[in-house]
Amino acid sequence: RPKRVTNNPSDHQSQLTPPSKEFRLFAVVEHLGNNSNFGHYVSYVRRQTNWYKCDDERVTSIDKTKVLSSVQAYLLFYEKKI
Repeated sequence: RPKRVTNNPSDHQSQLTPPSKEFRLFAVVEHLGNNSNFGHYVSYVRRQTNWYKCDDERVTSIDKTKVLSSVQAYLLFYEKKI
């Protein structure tokens, strides 16, 4: 016997997975300089478990602990965990 399908969300509540409330940092932008009118922007980006420093055309590997402990963040980017 086929299962009856409805459009009522409450009928499907037991089948739904609650949305994640956890987020994971995946990028940081840092401003280097004395004020916002002058200076230089550098970004740090996570790809899988590795972190990279992007400074103009130069991209270098960087330790995660350095990104999390010594960078003066200007912008932080997060992705929602699924």
